[in-house]
Formats: sequence, structure tokens, C-alpha cells
Amino acid sequence: MSGIYSLDACALSTFFDRDIGFEKVSALLERACTDEVIVYMSAVNLTEVIYDQMDKKDESGMSQLWDDIHDLPITLIRDMSDFIVKEAARLKATYHIALGDVFGLAVARFLGATFVTSDHSEMEQIEQDEPFSFLWLPAKPKK
Repeated sequence: MSGIYSLDACALSTFFDRDIGFEKVSALLERACTDEVIVYMSAVNLTEVIYDQMDKKDESGMSQLWDDIHDLPITLIRDMSDFIVKEAARLKATYHIALGDVFGLAVARFLGATFVTSDHSEMEQIEQDEPFSFLWLPAKPKK
């Protein structure tokens, strides 16, 4: 497993919600604090985390949430290179998965990173077909 990771939105939401598997994300972030690993996240995935957390809190908590996220040792990928945009489009056309997922995967491919996710149902076919590395979190129960 590489020392470079790309977080799916569900991974960071798992961390904030203390859902099953948050210990794996916490351990990864602790390792990033000591520069043992590098953790990235696309701006698209971060947007998913923010609106997910805002659904659980009132809007006035967004400023604190933003500060909490930016205190974490996560490098945010704000600028999407041509490679990332084209790869995201290819993955979306091929697998018809969520837009956030394709951007997270495209960032992972661009960086040679392991993708951290709990989206087993959307990613298992990709794991079989594509040269991605995954760090699997337990699947969240369907609501």
C-alpha cells in the first residue's frame, strides 16, 4: 500500500460521525500528522462532506465545520487538471457512479494514491476492472 491516500467523502463523514470504521480514518490522519503518509481529497468530495454534515447540523455550524476540516492534515485538490477531468468523465461514462466518486478516483489515479472509501457496491466492479488500490472501510448501512 502506498503512502499516498485520497479520501472519498464517505471516509471523512465516517470520521466526523464516528461511524464504524472511523478508527481507520483516524489512524490514517494521525499518520499524516507525522508525515508518514500524505492524505488528499478533491474539492468535489469535500463539498459532499460539508453538505452531509450540514444536513445533520444547523447552517450556523458551517464555519466551525470548515475550521475543523482545515485543521486536519488533508491536502485539498482544488484545481482539476485536464487529466483529472478526463479521467472523471471516463469513469462516469463507464461505471455510471456518483460524480463525487469519479472525481475522488480520478484524483487517486493522478496521484498514484490509495482510495479510501466505504462505497463497496459502487467500487467493487472498478476494483476488478481498473488498476486502483483501495483501503476499504466497513459499508454504511442503507438508510
